[in-house]
Amino acid sequence: MQKNQNKSIILIPIVILEFSIILSWVWMMGDFSQIRFGVWPISEWLINYQGGFVRRGFIGEILYQLFPGQALIPKVYQLTFYLYLIYCMIFVCLYRLSKIRDLPLLILMLLIPGGIFHMAISSSFYTRKEILFLILFGLLCFIYLQIKQAQDSKKSTWITIFISLAIVGGVIITLCHEAFIFMSFPYIASLFWLLKKEYPQQKSIHYGFVAFATMIPIVFLLCTMMHGSVLISENIWDSLSLQDRLVISPHSPYTVYGAIGGIGWDKLQNLSTLYGVLVSGGWIIWICFGFVQYLVLGYVFARGASSQSQEDQLENLTLISVPFLLSLSIFLIGSDWGRWMASSGNHFLLLSFVLCSQNKRPIFLSKKIHAWPLSWINHPQLIRARWLFWGIIGYELIFKLPECCVQYPYFFIQYSLFAKLFGSI
Repeated sequence: MQKNQNKSIILIPIVILEFSIILSWVWMMGDFSQIRFGVWPISEWLINYQGGFVRRGFIGEILYQLFPGQALIPKVYQLTFYLYLIYCMIFVCLYRLSKIRDLPLLILMLLIPGGIFHMAISSSFYTRKEILFLILFGLLCFIYLQIKQAQDSKKSTWITIFISLAIVGGVIITLCHEAFIFMSFPYIASLFWLLKKEYPQQKSIHYGFVAFATMIPIVFLLCTMMHGSVLISENIWDSLSLQDRLVISPHSPYTVYGAIGGIGWDKLQNLSTLYGVLVSGGWIIWICFGFVQYLVLGYVFARGASSQSQEDQLENLTLISVPFLLSLSIFLIGSDWGRWMASSGNHFLLLSFVLCSQNKRPIFLSKKIHAWPLSWINHPQLIRARWLFWGIIGYELIFKLPECCVQYPYFFIQYSLFAKLFGSI
């Protein structure tokens, strides 16, 4: 009987992953005549350099050069699906490499709002450029764990790969979206810091971190200065095929629309979107979602690190809290609070795999922060309580994290929508 129960538990995360991937595949790789996700994120992928160098234009320029004169929106659908698939593979690999062997916890991590399951059922989050942030950070977490497990003769090679990928990947992704410096930069810096403390004799880590910490802000400032203008946005729009423009703006294909039009906004117009969140009262909903999400992430970390000593747990709690709190600075300048919560939460999960896999090591921190309510680790019996686990599962299966705009029906998972999708196959 016990063996059958264990087998059924093993199947649950597999089913969740397969369902999520198949659902995304059916939706993104299906009939391209029907729009697959919002026109704003679609148009953001299409920003290019045809009006001159501008922020967020790197990927759009690559698509423009690879498929000149063609409709690019179907390519965007395919690209976002494959990026989602890569992220799922990285997520599973990190779970396998970590020392977490808690299948109920893995189920909870897959179902967390803004995570893999919610990405699939709402066609959101992975359709934004933050999926690139997660892939880069996930790869760096993978390489970090390889460094830890490699023979001494091969550690230098892995360290070189880590440094090269962090710098080159960080520069390229900042050119794709400048929010990288808020969302991923603190987490990658924390990995650099860990490597530097664990391998002080490797001077390349120190120099690599200095290069990383210098180049990313420089590229960010460059993107900030090349903010864009109305003329640039018009040139980008005119460079798109008529077919793409009809999808994005069917009633006025010759007028700039969507994120491409946003390239022409000035700083005050961008900040006005944040003002809209405040005056509409949406910030109250976001605070409620953020607080519950914060509790759930704390539970995930505490349960994953439950095999460590309390001293190690407190140190790792500090190491994961600092980049998490720093990444929240994006909320002061951006209005899409749902997508920022999702990105920050997924970064948190990836770093949890790394920190929960740590063996006993010298204490790095002279002081440790007690980041309540993340300090579930002070209550080991509570984190194993079944009622709490099932309460979190209930929250994850009922509520959905809106991507940007707060509207009542979108607080909840609309199972009927993707049930109709499968019913139409």
